[in-house]
Amino acid sequence: MNIARFLVAANFPEPWIRNGLAEELFFKQQANAFGKEYGNSKSVGGTEHWRYGSFLYWFKKELTSIRLRGLLDAAIADPDPPMAGNVLKLIAAHPNATEEMLHLAQNTVNRQPHYYISAADLEMYFRRRGEKAALQED
Repeated sequence: MNIARFLVAANFPEPWIRNGLAEELFFKQQANAFGKEYGNSKSVGGTEHWRYGSFLYWFKKELTSIRLRGLLDAAIADPDPPMAGNVLKLIAAHPNATEEMLHLAQNTVNRQPHYYISAADLEMYFRRRGEKAALQED
């Protein structure tokens, strides 16, 4: 299975493509594993773990604020709000998160309760990110 077919079959929203998040080697590996499990057909459901694994792939790398914003767009567009809520926490806690990203994430969770995280929780993760950075520098 190629990457483009995998992205469709695993229900990756459009920001993954627009923001260049479907990195070649990792997504080739994902596509091959997905193809072995599902063949060439589109999965009816249960694909959030493929997308979550892809988010985690990026969080293991050095993330610029531009790449982080692309991940925020992808999380907001994700068809599984509970999983995306976990990603929004990671984004809010990231050292390169900006106030603008925080507000966008907060507005998103305020519009729909199924993220299972509150705007106040995101604020807490965002404010604590500075504490983590300061502790890491000591």
